[in-house]
Amino acid sequence: MVKYLRIGAAVSVSLGLATPLVAQQHDPLALQQDAECLLVFTALLGELEGSENPDYETVTGAYSIVGYFVGKMTARDGQARLESALTEDLAERVDTDYERIEARCTAEAAAMGNSITVMFGALEAD
Repeated sequence: MVKYLRIGAAVSVSLGLATPLVAQQHDPLALQQDAECLLVFTALLGELEGSENPDYETVTGAYSIVGYFVGKMTARDGQARLESALTEDLAERVDTDYERIEARCTAEAAAMGNSITVMFGALEAD
């Protein structure tokens, strides 16, 4: 899991996300929960990319979800807090309670995906 923690940090930096001029209110619990999700989906992405024949759509979807959580955390907390949240303690917490955390994160990602689908459907209707 620590390997994926490092990958998550590298992805967040490589996306080049700058700290917004006006960040939202810092919420330590939200930061922790989003960091857990970032680690879950970064681990998934690592597994997908490490497979013999990764499915392009699945890998692209995983990148999108990682980008969603990186963007959410950066917008609310800034780049420095995002990077500081990616700790070995986080990796141990996710390892210990993976199923519950993964279910929560998957539900949030699915809800966001559904929102995007509805939004694009409304745009196409216009």
